[in-house]
Amino acid sequence: MQRVILESPYAGGCRPDIYHTFWSDCRTVCEVQLPSGHIGRGNCETGALAAAMIARNRAYLAECLRDSLLRGEAPFASHGLYTAALDDAVPEERELGIMAGFAWGPAADKVVVYTDLGVSGGMRQGIEAALARGADVEYREIRG
Repeated sequence: MQRVILESPYAGGCRPDIYHTFWSDCRTVCEVQLPSGHIGRGNCETGALAAAMIARNRAYLAECLRDSLLRGEAPFASHGLYTAALDDAVPEERELGIMAGFAWGPAADKVVVYTDLGVSGGMRQGIEAALARGADVEYREIRG
């Protein structure tokens, strides 16, 4: 089995000071179905919208993990693991999680970027780190 690092969206907000995103990303990413069934659009600072984004992104991560496993890969997704222990909205804790994820990079055979929901600022950081260490980066869509 190939060891792969998965990149997919996680963050439930579009605050550039925390999530290193651009407001243009937010116009794309900040449109999700709320538990009420309504479509939430706009600033990701609202709690319901941020929570809905995280739930959507966690469900998507499960799809990505399944896709990778069914391809015979051994995937690792630090953003699905470390966010259970660290608060992604606290910049220092987010940075700690990112650095811990980067520490696993050299052990992977490649980085797989799932792009169905776009490429977030955090994903861009992971891609840049992978390219800097000379890792193979593969882009995939599973909903296409």
